[in-house]
Amino acid sequence: MTLRSSKKLVCALALFTTLAPVIAASEPTNGAADMLSIDRIYAEPALSGQAPVGLKLSPDGKRLTFLRGLA
Repeated sequence: MTLRSSKKLVCALALFTTLAPVIAASEPTNGAADMLSIDRIYAEPALSGQAPVGLKLSPDGKRLTFLRGLA
């Protein structure tokens, strides 16, 4: 194995070990899929959280500001 391929392998393993817990946590379990119903999707509070309020775009269009209420 060359030095270049060893570095690639180490980088790939580092990336995998960093992302593996994130990927595993984002996959729904069978229990979670059973609890999510059509009624819950459209019920309050929203599944995506509170919508931002007071959206304002900067004059140059590069920045966006908004207000977020306290939880």
